[in-house]
Amino acid sequence: MTATNRPGHPMPTTAAAITPLTDAQKRVARHLVTGTSNKDIARREYLSPDSVKSHLGNVRTNLNCPARSSRPVLVHALLTHQQVPPPAVPCPQVSMSADEQKLLSAIADHSGPDDIARAADIAPGDLRARTTALITKTGAQNSTHLVGIGHALHLLGPAVKAVTAPNTATERMER
Repeated sequence: MTATNRPGHPMPTTAAAITPLTDAQKRVARHLVTGTSNKDIARREYLSPDSVKSHLGNVRTNLNCPARSSRPVLVHALLTHQQVPPPAVPCPQVSMSADEQKLLSAIADHSGPDDIARAADIAPGDLRARTTALITKTGAQNSTHLVGIGHALHLLGPAVKAVTAPNTATERMER
């Protein structure tokens, strides 16, 4: 998994060891994976908006995410490192095309719109419409929630298996 700190300079977020989250950070993070805004997290947890912002900054530090990483990138790191559970899936029967999965992965891995578009192999001008369509299709609240749903559907994260071409020599031996 990578997050973009500067255009064209991806930064690894899984290479260094992480620091487990505190209970307060986990409470805030559980709301974040559902796409909840800082203002609403503050209201629900009886915190000031500045406290929520501080907790999220500390979560970024604990997970070795760049300070300016997007909320979807932070959610991807939280769920990849299994610091909080993924959210419930509003549309459990949803299926995504290969292009939609590529866009989902790009949103999870990159913070800047140009980097997301490049990774998803789409025109930057089409990014907003394609992202909105995917959010609507999955029943997500926003792109942050979309990444959480991607983990819940096992389309992102450590349980995702790479699709490989069948090994023809192995197939011949099995016949």
